Amino acid sequence: MAWGPPDPSDPSWSYYQENPQWFLYNKPGFPSKQTILDARDHLLAANPELRVVGVHLGSMEKDIDNIASHLDQYPNFAVDMAARMEYLMIAPTDNVRAFLIKYQDRVLYGTDLDLLATADVTASLKEWESTYIRDWKFLATDETFDYEGRKVRGLKTTGNGSAENFSGKCLCTGFTACDARYLPRSIFTRKLTLLLPPSARRNRFSVRGSRSGKENEEPGPSL
Repeated sequence: MAWGPPDPSDPSWSYYQENPQWFLYNKPGFPSKQTILDARDHLLAANPELRVVGVHLGSMEKDIDNIASHLDQYPNFAVDMAARMEYLMIAPTDNVRAFLIKYQDRVLYGTDLDLLATADVTASLKEWESTYIRDWKFLATDETFDYEGRKVRGLKTTGNGSAENFSGKCLCTGFTACDARYLPRSIFTRKLTLLLPPSARRNRFSVRGSRSGKENEEPGPSL
């Protein structure tokens, strides 16, 4: 989305309205998005022993088939969902479910949420809580909920063992198998049992993220 063109229907559009400095459409002096992704793919091919996590669904959030193709081509590649859950929610449900079941060991949960020194802690925690519960509903239940005027249904299907296995592996303790292969030791774990509904607490939901704490930190352009 950072490279445009403008699209008010895109889930990331509000971010670039608030941070126009990162909207690069028609701005000179920046490489194209495809140039950057090609460079990443070159690095993956040239360093097969290097484990790489492509944040934001590898910056290919609008094309699940393309993500799958990259995961097949590069065994050392994984992706996270940070700040891209919305794209999964608006994609065809069956496609998303099949993708996440097949690549459950290569897709990491993330949010991109932060807590800067100048933040309103109460408001931030409220946002965190609503985000985690929304994501839990989408990934681990069959509930229907509203998102930006859309009806979204959770990925779990009744009686589908594979779907239940995915939710357990991605969101709960089984997810550490993926962490051990793709995440550096600097990544920390914070259990969020108190932020989740009672039914979710029993599943020992945990979230991964990186510590920042920089007072004047600004996010870069989100590919």
